[in-house]
Amino acid sequence: SKRIHLAATWRPLKRTEVRVEYERGIQNRVIGRRFSGWDFLTPYRNAGSPTYNRALSANVYPTGVGAITTTPRLVYENEAGAWANWQRYGVGTPPPSTVVMTDETYLPFSAVLAGPTGISDNSMFTGTVVVQQEIAKNLFVEIGLNESATRRLVNSPVNQSDQGLRIDPNVTAPLGAAHTGQYYIESSARYDYNTGENHNRRALGSYEWPSGNRWIGTHRFVSLATQSITEGRGRFWLETNLTPLNPAVPALTNAQNLIYRRTYLSRAGVFGDNGRRFFDQNPFAGNGAAVPFRDAANNLSGTITPGWVLNSDTPTRNDNRSLMAAGQSRILRDRLVLTWGIRRDSLDTQTQVNTRDLASNAIAQTVLGPKARYEGTTRTIGAVVPVFPWFSLYANKANNFSPQSALDINRNNVGNVKGTGRDYGIKINLSENRLYFRAGTYESAATNQSRLVFNSTNWIRQIWEAIEGTTGAHYTTIDPTNNVFDTSDTVAKGLEFELTANPVKGLSFTANYATLRVESTNNTPTQSAYIAQFMPQWTAANPSLPVPSVAGRTLGVALANLNTVTAQDLAQNGREATGNYRYSLNFIGRYQFQGGALKGWGLGAGYRHRDGRIVNYTATQDKIWAPSYGLASAFVDYRQRIWQRKINMTVRLNVANALNNRDHIVASTDATGNVITGYSFQDPRLFTLSVEFGF
Repeated sequence: SKRIHLAATWRPLKRTEVRVEYERGIQNRVIGRRFSGWDFLTPYRNAGSPTYNRALSANVYPTGVGAITTTPRLVYENEAGAWANWQRYGVGTPPPSTVVMTDETYLPFSAVLAGPTGISDNSMFTGTVVVQQEIAKNLFVEIGLNESATRRLVNSPVNQSDQGLRIDPNVTAPLGAAHTGQYYIESSARYDYNTGENHNRRALGSYEWPSGNRWIGTHRFVSLATQSITEGRGRFWLETNLTPLNPAVPALTNAQNLIYRRTYLSRAGVFGDNGRRFFDQNPFAGNGAAVPFRDAANNLSGTITPGWVLNSDTPTRNDNRSLMAAGQSRILRDRLVLTWGIRRDSLDTQTQVNTRDLASNAIAQTVLGPKARYEGTTRTIGAVVPVFPWFSLYANKANNFSPQSALDINRNNVGNVKGTGRDYGIKINLSENRLYFRAGTYESAATNQSRLVFNSTNWIRQIWEAIEGTTGAHYTTIDPTNNVFDTSDTVAKGLEFELTANPVKGLSFTANYATLRVESTNNTPTQSAYIAQFMPQWTAANPSLPVPSVAGRTLGVALANLNTVTAQDLAQNGREATGNYRYSLNFIGRYQFQGGALKGWGLGAGYRHRDGRIVNYTATQDKIWAPSYGLASAFVDYRQRIWQRKINMTVRLNVANALNNRDHIVASTDATGNVITGYSFQDPRLFTLSVEFGF
């Protein structure tokens, strides 16, 4: 990473201030994942690590082995340096659901299976100009402009769904010697290019009116007008054979025409420190030469021409305008503090309209669709009542709205998020801020929150593909990337406690404790209605109809999986939502030495605790909990005035995750709770040394 950040303040007149800020940065990185890899090994090993002989066994596969695909699969093997069709050859059968590796027996946690060609190159800039002017006493206006842009290129030689170790059970191979029992990585490649630009404008005015009467009090007012225009575009390309071998399957995005690349790993690379440990091909170095290809066994012949096909192009443009007014009043001799606010938002949004080539299925043209407008008003009102100089009550109530541009399965906008919230509690301030305590309770509700329904949409598309093919009216209506949304409602309740203390000179600490309980209701109403509408047609069709894009998949299998996913979604109605920490605790303290040889030195420590959270439910709706975890931090600093005491210098050493906690953060499990299907790593212990100068 390389960054430059410049800021300047200029006061050309006594009541005029101009602030300018600019930042430019680039980042080039190899992409690692928050988990080690998918577990494709366990079912195969549990079956006794069987072998498969294509020449003898034909289409009969032993337990633990399945067909790679029943349709052509073009694979480039780096060791052989040639193309092969691995149609109907064997592969160790993966689990019925996605399971991740949770130990290092076969895959070190430090491994990056995608290898050095899996990169993310990013660049950004942002520039801001703010002019503030005092028009009259206590009356200020401010005008601000901001421009920013981002660019991101992501090369993915190995898709995330393929990032795991596989075992080759074949004793015969399409070409060359077999690699029986050897680990390998295989995937098709893609690359993404995303751009974004933001244009922000702001005008603000503020005024404070001291009435001169303590009963009438002091009143502050602020008004704000903003406009934010965001323009973005995301595209991704798939590596494919530009000259399909099967004339009956011309779509370049079809799995039969995708190009796969395979890297065999040496055993030393898996169990030791030497050998090939990652995918070592570079699909992005160049398209490669066209080569003749013939597979007599499967009646395939023609030319393999490696290249890229544009499979997704999603430009968007959002124009958001806001008008806001807010105020605060201290009245009745400071015995009542009132706050209020009102805001009006309007959003004009445009999304893409794609035109695809009928033969290749590549995107031929993309334009922005017509504008859609969404509007709403947000209000808030609150009060603080100082019952005594050291004891206050507070309460606040608000509603809110947020526009959403997400589309449902019918390609209709899901609508706005609407929310309500209220909170109230007490504040205690003793010994002139040496002891501060706050306790409160809150409740918030959000309706119509968009949520991605990728899994159910994936099965629906496969159902339509089996029934009417890839040119059918229902199939072509659904977003080809399954980027489909629906909505759900949530209600959140909790308690918050905060304590800040400065008991003796030089010693200070802050602690807070919070609870959270979130319940989910009204999940996926649009998706559920769609499924109910077409279920009679689906169940009336022949369940053995194949799903052409997925080897061995049938309509019956897709329908059964859809029913499972739908049942899981509907089971969430009225139950506690997953993924939220019920309890959290944070503490940080610091001591600054006041004299002697240690004067100028300071020591500090902190601790963050997250209690267990629900990550799934069993088939009988019992809660499955992820374990709690805690992270400690520490720091030491030295403060000194230098350069004739005109400069404040602080040298600080921070240690994050001081105890080097490496426990996994469990994100999901299967319905038994015994198999972890998703987790992330704790960031390891990190030392940061910084020097700060203030003047």
